[in-house]
This record gives sequence, structure tokens and C-alpha cells, in this order.
Amino acid sequence: MAYSVPPTVATGDVAVASDWNTYIRGNSQHILTAGGLLLHEVGGIEADISAIADGGIVRGTGAGTMAILASFLTAAGILKHEFGGIEADISAIADGGILRGDGAGSMAILASFLTAAGLLTHEYGGLEFDASAITTGGLLKGDSAGVMEILALGAAGLSLEVNAGGTDFSWVTPTRIATGSYSGDGNVSQGITGLGLAPNFVIIARRNTTHNAAVWVGMTWDSMIDDNAGGLAIVPSGNVEQWVTRVNAIILLGADGFTVDDAGADTDPNTNGVTYNFVAVGGA
Repeated sequence: MAYSVPPTVATGDVAVASDWNTYIRGNSQHILTAGGLLLHEVGGIEADISAIADGGIVRGTGAGTMAILASFLTAAGILKHEFGGIEADISAIADGGILRGDGAGSMAILASFLTAAGLLTHEYGGLEFDASAITTGGLLKGDSAGVMEILALGAAGLSLEVNAGGTDFSWVTPTRIATGSYSGDGNVSQGITGLGLAPNFVIIARRNTTHNAAVWVGMTWDSMIDDNAGGLAIVPSGNVEQWVTRVNAIILLGADGFTVDDAGADTDPNTNGVTYNFVAVGGA
């Protein structure tokens, strides 16, 4: 039905109710839907919103059509995740804090993954330590729970050693062994050097190729040899089952070897022309 103009009424005319009813009924079809809802063309939403709840909203679902949408706020007044909200009160979040999901559509404040100095915390795989000064071959080790430190490079010849408690490690001079032989020269001081280590224990044996022959053996170590100006060693006394201490035998443990003495009597461990074997134990 096309829109019709209202009846014309001149001054003094009597308006006929039936004419106006026909006009109103006919033209209402142009502002209402078949269901009696106000058309969107005239400011209506063409939707029955009588069921809308507090906080609900109305949105378009298609050209000229509207529908009720549940509230975009939670009961606490927080924007729902369906509408870009995080459904969490983040007023307590601190500098550097982050938000992460803890369930479907739920968020929670997570403490900062950075320290106050801006270093990644150990909970997130960080060192909590500025390692920019570390050099090639440098090592990092923990010095307390979650804290790291740079371990300085060790010098040549050093090795890493774990302490007795198994709680730390450090660079140490490794224990090494040198073996060899020398020929006695019958003097009161002959240096046996070039061992490549600083011995703290030496044992010397007179070389003897005769089966079951008695062999002179002497030994000393750093704490013993320092007890006497002429050195101090443990040597056999006639019978190999008896041992005594003797000065002027092994008289010095040095940085690269040891020194032997014939006691001024051309005796072991520096008898002229006699070959001696030795084992030296020490560090670099």
C-alpha cells in the first residue's frame, strides 16, 4: 500500500473519524514491521528488546536487523574477553608486570620477568646477571640461589676442581707425575730439573738389574724436607725393612725439579756414576 496524504479538512468542516482511521491504519504499515515493531528507517530497531537484561546491549546482526547481546561486562563491571577485555582487575600490576591467561578467558597478573635492574629473572630462564663482560672461554657459575657470576679464565695448565663438599668449583693446579732417571755425579748438590712440574713428593731408587739384589730407595715430601736446612728424607738403614730419616740426601724440592746430595761421601742418592730412577708428583 502506498503512502496516502491525510484527509483535507477546511475551516468549519467536521472531521470524519472513519477517514482518519483509514489514514492511520494505512500509513502505519510504512513505519512498523508486520510484527508491529518500529522500522529502522524511522528510528526503530526492528527487535523486541523487552528481554534485555541489565548491562545488555543491542547490536546489528545484518542490514537493518538488531539483536540483544549479553552484557559486555562481568558482574563486577569488568570488560569481558569476548569484547577485548581481560576479565581481571589489573589495578595492582606493578612496573614490569605482565598478564597471562590462567584458564579459558581468564587472566592473572604475573610478577615482572625482569629484575629492578632490567635483567631477565631466573624463573624465566635469565641469569639475573650482566654477563656482558664475559670473554671467550669464560664460565658462569652460581654463587647463590638464582644468582650467577663470571668465573675468571684459568691460566695455562690449570684445571677445574670441585670442592670437597661438591658445592663449588674453581681453578687449581692439577697434580701431575713425572718419571725419569739421572746419573749421580758424586757432588753435594746436583739439580735434577726439567720435570715440567713443581714436585711436592719424590721417591728415588738406585737402578739395579740384579735379581733380588737390595736396592737403595729414598723419598721425601714438601712438609718433611722443609724441616731441616740440609733437607730430610726417609731412607733404608742397612736392612730394607728398616727406615730412618737422613739429611743431605734429597735436599730441595724446586719449581721444576729436585736436588740430591752425596753427603760429601759419594753415597746415595748421588753416588758418582750410579744411575737412579725417580718418580716426582706435584703441580705445575
